[in-house]
Amino acid sequence: MKIKITIVTLLILLIAAGCTYSLSSNGDNLNADQLKSKAMKLDSVASKWQVNKLTDSAFFYYNASHKAYLELNDSASAANSLFSMSEIQFAAGDYPGSEASAAKALNIYESFKDTKFLLRVYKHLGATHKELSNIDYAISYYKKASEIEKDAFEILKLQSIMARLYIAKSDYFTALELLNKALKSEAIDKDPAVKATVLDRIGYASFKQGNSNSLKLMNEALKIRQGINNINGLTLSYIHLSEYYNSIDPENAKLYALKAYTIAWQSSNYKIKLRSLLRLIAVSDGKDADMYTHHYAILKNDADLSAQAIESKFKKMLDAAALKANDPEDIAKLEVSKDNNKILTLALVASIFSSVLLFYQLTQRHKKERLLDAYAAETRLSKKIHDEIANELYGTLHYIEHEDVVSGSKKEKLIEQLDNIYLMTRNISRENNDIDTGLRFPVQLKLMLATYSNDGVNVIVKGISKINWEKIESIKKIATYRVLQELMVNMDKHSKATVVLIDFSTEKNKVKIIYSDNGIGTDCPKINLKNGLQNVENRMVSIGGSISFDSKSEKGFHLTLTYPLPILYV
Repeated sequence: MKIKITIVTLLILLIAAGCTYSLSSNGDNLNADQLKSKAMKLDSVASKWQVNKLTDSAFFYYNASHKAYLELNDSASAANSLFSMSEIQFAAGDYPGSEASAAKALNIYESFKDTKFLLRVYKHLGATHKELSNIDYAISYYKKASEIEKDAFEILKLQSIMARLYIAKSDYFTALELLNKALKSEAIDKDPAVKATVLDRIGYASFKQGNSNSLKLMNEALKIRQGINNINGLTLSYIHLSEYYNSIDPENAKLYALKAYTIAWQSSNYKIKLRSLLRLIAVSDGKDADMYTHHYAILKNDADLSAQAIESKFKKMLDAAALKANDPEDIAKLEVSKDNNKILTLALVASIFSSVLLFYQLTQRHKKERLLDAYAAETRLSKKIHDEIANELYGTLHYIEHEDVVSGSKKEKLIEQLDNIYLMTRNISRENNDIDTGLRFPVQLKLMLATYSNDGVNVIVKGISKINWEKIESIKKIATYRVLQELMVNMDKHSKATVVLIDFSTEKNKVKIIYSDNGIGTDCPKINLKNGLQNVENRMVSIGGSISFDSKSEKGFHLTLTYPLPILYV
């Protein structure tokens, strides 16, 4: 693909250079009228090439007309040529180049206060930054566009796009504000595809906020998309429904993920295909997960190589145009330079490295998602124990206390035993309740530890505020909470400790937590290290961490937990 693009580009450049020789030679000797005529001819040729979908040639001529207009000090026309170049680059997938060209055009348009062209450029830059994942920049340009847009339908489309960006930032409140405005617009029924998008995004944002009407809205959007056979829209609907069912019905979640994957391959949009694969990876395990991860890595690598080739192609065309316009040999030399081999080699090495890195990251991501699913299952189980078993036991206790089912000492003994079972179920539920992994995590963790402090036990917590919990992944916070909770339960049941110290710190890019108590240590026959600490060890291993302990009956129990801080990939 790379070699083919290079040869085609070379031919286009040579032909274009030959065709424009008479237009571009002796430019310094042309008078203003001749220069204007030259610029307009270049612009006209570029426009014809663009209409005929020969975008490489169109790009070359727009660049030439841009330079000619600059010589004439015709800034507005120069900006128009630049913006046309930017549109060609965007359509081809050269988003960095498109952003650079559009930004130059914007500087000129803003000086003229041309609302018509400003609106086009703002929307274009919003889309470009969205593709580059520069979310805040994208939002700012879309906001500027919405402030000068007059058409109601275009305004609601901008609101929907901005809402999608706020969803990406997890700002569901702002997203829903924008989407509800769009839904109330009189223009909402103008295009069923747009209406379905708005409904689906409201449903998805509502689901993320825990609102009860989310499923109804997502299904309504799905029905519209099925009616108009909107392939990309259907894929997104199935992905969102898969996420919705992820924690409450795993089988249904996988079913929708498979539907998304199947229909995505009817689309020419590789990003839709990648998203469907990511969802399928999240709900799969074992060999299936490995297969989909491998598939994702290959598709992503092909897309990256294609994007690099396209970006390189436009850059070479600009570099060629920067040489003498009347020396086609220089252009040819640029294209067949030996440096191409070095660039290709470097690109290949970078591609292999990025594929390996991507595969590792996807594997880690899948591992984390499976752990989060396990955590969700624990939470569901605890709720079921609380809502069903504990309540049923409470009802049985109440019945025995007030009815003559059993009498005398047997009744008292039975009530005592049932009461103990009831307390056990309540404790299980409490120990597996939901964990807030957001900003309140350190507070919630400290409160949990404090519940084990009483007249007989003094629990001391040090250094918890020194850890930057915002940078630590949710799955590691959950593991930290559960591990410490299990240690505290173990202490409460067996150790006979009067003082417990939990010391948090960071050391060599790792979180370090030291647990110490002055209890009876591990010589107590009730504590089986192999089994009693198995859950602790399993949880630490699952997040790449480790445990080490040193316990003697005279010195109590001492254990150190460590796990790595997140690695930032640049």
